[in-house]
Amino acid sequence: MEETLVFFVNDKVSRVRLAIKDKDILSSDILATTVALTSENVLKKTVALDPRGSITYSLTMVPIQVAAGLAHSFVVPAGFSCKVRGDYSKLLVMNVQSAKVRNADWCGKSDPYLFVNKFTGGKSMIEKYHGPVHENNLAPVFNETHATLLTPDVSSYKVEIYDFDDVGAADLLGAHDVSTASRVTSGTFPLAPSGEITMSSYVVPLEVICTAAQSGHPFVSTIPLHQVKTGEGFELAVYYTSPHESSIEVVASVDGKPFAEHRQSVHASGITSIKVPLTPKIVIPVGKVITIETALKIAGVGVAATKLADSKITVVVK
Repeated sequence: MEETLVFFVNDKVSRVRLAIKDKDILSSDILATTVALTSENVLKKTVALDPRGSITYSLTMVPIQVAAGLAHSFVVPAGFSCKVRGDYSKLLVMNVQSAKVRNADWCGKSDPYLFVNKFTGGKSMIEKYHGPVHENNLAPVFNETHATLLTPDVSSYKVEIYDFDDVGAADLLGAHDVSTASRVTSGTFPLAPSGEITMSSYVVPLEVICTAAQSGHPFVSTIPLHQVKTGEGFELAVYYTSPHESSIEVVASVDGKPFAEHRQSVHASGITSIKVPLTPKIVIPVGKVITIETALKIAGVGVAATKLADSKITVVVK
């Protein structure tokens, strides 16, 4: 038999127990082994079961940020597929950068915090997210990431910002509904009844994550780590997988004119991540759109570099 299972674990989990049960009416015999979770991929390893027998398994650890990167541009290559068991079928990664909210306090300013627990049409594996309180702040910089698994019928979810109070119920400062129909939703959006929120939402089918981990098909994807502000540099996370030693090339441009470039050699180590600092020496006006093009290339001996994969994103200067 061959089955694919997807586990959603935190950083504290170091081992997982694999067990095969013989189903009987009175009792079930158990054949089991324990597998260590590491950052290195395991491909078709055979180990002994206790008390007898053996099991052949493959294991891939995919960090949440890398899985989110797959939402941008990964296309399932021909000949690869992956069926995932269980009620949950897609991964949601929500990153909220900042917001502007109204003042709901008589003395001082609002104390906002993020709250997510409303999923339309289906359910979330993690039922709610309650972020830390940002005291006395009408323009909080959250930089908070929340990840969970969703059932296939979830069509949207609601991000709410509340004003924390020591006494009485928290006041709703604003809310925004996010559709899960698109793999990537990113930008600044209005809050109801007032305010705005800057955030990104990544929805990735588990079959895509599983296939990417198994196939090793080249891909590259780029995600900004924070808002791009005028007069400042900015940092990106570049997620890639390559079968060979390669290079990552990043070009940032405004109105079709490049103003910053970065190149970095990377190793063929499966799915991983690198940080690419870009510090433009020009001041880009607020509201301008920056286009960031990322290419994964491999150079042969005496020949020009061959592009294995590429991606393009846009960000707005704040």
